[in-house]
Amino acid sequence: MIAVLDSHDRLQNAVLEARQQVRVAQSRLAQIRAGAKTGEIAARRAEILRFQADLQGEQVTRIAKCVLWMCDPPSWMSNARWRPSNAAKRN
Repeated sequence: MIAVLDSHDRLQNAVLEARQQVRVAQSRLAQIRAGAKTGEIAARRAEILRFQADLQGEQVTRIAKCVLWMCDPPSWMSNARWRPSNAAKRN
């Protein structure tokens, strides 16, 4: 469980960092739009799109790890009461 939490914290920090990079890139774009050339605007848009793709990738990775963990829980959760599929059967 500690490894899962450690991974979660690391991924959460990566997501927060990616969001910050998107905000910085959007701020730069706003500054450039005030008196920029078309090429500079296109470059900043590309930068924003790259940061947004990175953010989306981080979020997908985080979700995938959670799903994998639920489908194949750690060995210490071998007790049937911990398995999500058994929780549904009890209801």
